[in-house]
Amino acid sequence: MDEATRADLVEWMDEFAKHFNLAPGTIHRAVSYVDRVLSARTLSTTDTDYELRVLGAAAVFAAAKYEQRSTIRKLNAKDIAAYCGFAAGKEVTDMEREMLATLRYELGGPTAHTFVGHFTRNSRGDRNMEIRRLAHELANASLVEYGWLQFLPSAVAATALFLAMRMVNPADNQEYFEDLTGYKPMELVGGMRSLLRTNPSSRLVILPALQQYL
Repeated sequence: MDEATRADLVEWMDEFAKHFNLAPGTIHRAVSYVDRVLSARTLSTTDTDYELRVLGAAAVFAAAKYEQRSTIRKLNAKDIAAYCGFAAGKEVTDMEREMLATLRYELGGPTAHTFVGHFTRNSRGDRNMEIRRLAHELANASLVEYGWLQFLPSAVAATALFLAMRMVNPADNQEYFEDLTGYKPMELVGGMRSLLRTNPSSRLVILPALQQYL
């Protein structure tokens, strides 16, 4: 799967998750499932695009159930097949079984979404909640870029949080950030450049507060 195909698939998976109002964090976990499966096996049919969609849908379904057990009461394989245009719900459940076997049923582990939540768990007040929202937005944007696979989820989250803090309050204490995340800003330069290139937010511009790092 090339970078453009992966980006299209991730965006489609995100639309799918939003359509069914699935739990926050679902898309991060689902994308990690897809990346792990495709690093371990190749697709078995000649209709690669179709099978990728089935894999993406199965990954979102499994991730949603992991994140929120009540998913099984509001979403099933038949609904997914109808929404995605698959021949039958059995395609989703069959792919889910194959995916789980490939992953050896190892579905846990923290994602960038998890780390943003951890880093901002004590957030209070409008300013801090805005920082948290922006950090999640930036972490979500990183999913589309293939290059982000080289970074640990904690580094992705720390990069998103650092930029969000600078966007809301450029004078935020750097030592506080380092104590909070365990990362120094200079360790995150590659990630900052990538997110600034992607520019998912009109507020994300080359701020004077970032010049020393870029």
